[in-house]
Amino acid sequence: LLGQVAADDQERWTGAEVEIRREGELLLTTTLDNLGAFRCQALEPGLIELSIAASDGRVILAAVEIRDE
Repeated sequence: LLGQVAADDQERWTGAEVEIRREGELLLTTTLDNLGAFRCQALEPGLIELSIAASDGRVILAAVEIRDE
């Protein structure tokens, strides 16, 4: 899974914590780089919950379906 946050205030999101959960269970964490990008490998197919939390309290939440094609 590759993702990126693009914003006018990009520095706000640099270093933001990314969490990936499935049915509430934490699968992995990572952080956004200075371009707002992140990468997660070895995710099994199925629905995941993605959250990205900036240090100022702003949070992005999304449900993402991982498919094996």
